[in-house]
Amino acid sequence: NTRLGYKEPVKVALMLPFGARESNRYFASGADTLRASSEVRVAAGRSKDFAEFYSGVLLALDTLKRNGISIDLSVYDIAPDSQSVLRALSDPSLKESHLIIGPAFAQELPQVSAFSRENQIPMVFPLSNTNPELRSNPYLFHVNTPDSLLHNRMADEIVRQAAGGNLIMILPPSDEVQANRLVQVVKQKASQGGGTSGRIHYVEYRPKGEDLVEIQALINSNMANYIVVPSVRTAEVSKVIPILFGVRERTRADISLFGMADWLRFATIDPEQIHALNTTIFRSFGLDYSLPETNRFIHKYRSWYHTEPHAVSPYFHRSDASSGFSRYGVWGYDVASYFISAIVEYGRDFDICLANFKHDQIQFNFDFQRISNWGGFYNQGI
Repeated sequence: NTRLGYKEPVKVALMLPFGARESNRYFASGADTLRASSEVRVAAGRSKDFAEFYSGVLLALDTLKRNGISIDLSVYDIAPDSQSVLRALSDPSLKESHLIIGPAFAQELPQVSAFSRENQIPMVFPLSNTNPELRSNPYLFHVNTPDSLLHNRMADEIVRQAAGGNLIMILPPSDEVQANRLVQVVKQKASQGGGTSGRIHYVEYRPKGEDLVEIQALINSNMANYIVVPSVRTAEVSKVIPILFGVRERTRADISLFGMADWLRFATIDPEQIHALNTTIFRSFGLDYSLPETNRFIHKYRSWYHTEPHAVSPYFHRSDASSGFSRYGVWGYDVASYFISAIVEYGRDFDICLANFKHDQIQFNFDFQRISNWGGFYNQGI
């Protein structure tokens, strides 16, 4: 059993671009107050997300502390310039960290990643889904996985559900790189059959112009129909869904639709049509309000911060930074709670034990997979 967290505190470094020094500088400089306050407002909008993430981290630390776990948290404000990252990395105590959480942006990542690799310190890259270091740093954990790394998981589930049925792939009218990749993976897996439940009848259809009524001819009224729309372009998706809904209303056929995570941000989609089409959308995060741990977290977050936490994108309307919600509090909580708990349970080499690590997350379903023998881990949980 490890002494970390009990006899010796877990040392965690949080590196995010809060921009606190920048906000103070505007007013200290004696600049025109109106101009200064407007610039501070812009900076505050940028740093709000990171303040929310930090709020969630503090909530996680309190929960861990109540379980007798000791944590030493150092917070580094690495905004607004690249020199601030170098200043943070030159702090001698940073080398003693057991875990680094941050930075926020891909352009800040190479310097922190090099430090992590050189000093063999696990680091969590928590927010951005762009990761130029994943293949070269074995100590790096990437939380917000791009869809391209999840296509295999998505395709497996689509083919599993569509076994013995009619699988229709509605291709985007013009090339979309990510959509093309998903189409290739689904097509390949569908051609291998649907396992014990029977073979899949697979068909591709590319709409021509505005008229999509030909889709009705592809629907089979005598079997289950599974329709995949891999596009993430608002105009295309907003055009296809009402037509699929109309086809379902006319034919009363058994239709299930598969969509992309980006859809949840499209304000032009009618949620009722999404429900009527029995839609499955794969995403890396979401809140299940039926779980007691979710409701315990929400209650505690409200009582601490007097605001409402929710998963980053509420369904089918834009969640902008000026909203009264906390969009990143749950994110910070899950990241801090999961990784610190893993270190407490397994010690410094926790990465080799993660397959056995069971831990409740509020928003995520963490399932880390090493990208290669020399690379880091990405989250393949959906």
